[in-house]
Amino acid sequence: MALSRKVSTSLFQPIVTPILESRPLCLTLTGAALMQSALVAFNKPGWICPTREYLGCPCPGCGLTRAVAALFSGDLQTMMAYHALAPFFVIGFSFVVAAAVLPHHQRQRLITAVDWSERRSGIATIFLITLFCYWFVRLVIFNQAYFNLIF
Repeated sequence: MALSRKVSTSLFQPIVTPILESRPLCLTLTGAALMQSALVAFNKPGWICPTREYLGCPCPGCGLTRAVAALFSGDLQTMMAYHALAPFFVIGFSFVVAAAVLPHHQRQRLITAVDWSERRSGIATIFLITLFCYWFVRLVIFNQAYFNLIF
């Protein structure tokens, strides 16, 4: 009983809330995402994935910038090819952007709501588990197609 309780409480620990609580971190992440998006939008090379560069293996987020660009341009087929979880990243990242720019009172309400949601549902942990399962399937089962797409 104690082990199952410990597992369930760790599943419901906030992951996004601590990020949202730091306005400087939210501003930095927003700026970095805008810079990367602008580079990709203007067909310039974006930042190189360190995992791909140094380990020769795509990371769980490889292809995400191109997938988001395809999503925003309405090309869902290309988005799905690059990264099927792109819409969820956009939704999640919108909380980071909101926490970066909202006035203090609204920002606190957002943080409280996200914290409540994470503690009740474990949504961030579930998303991370899904992300790593998706990455593993692409890496192991669809290896050649995945590497051709990313490299």
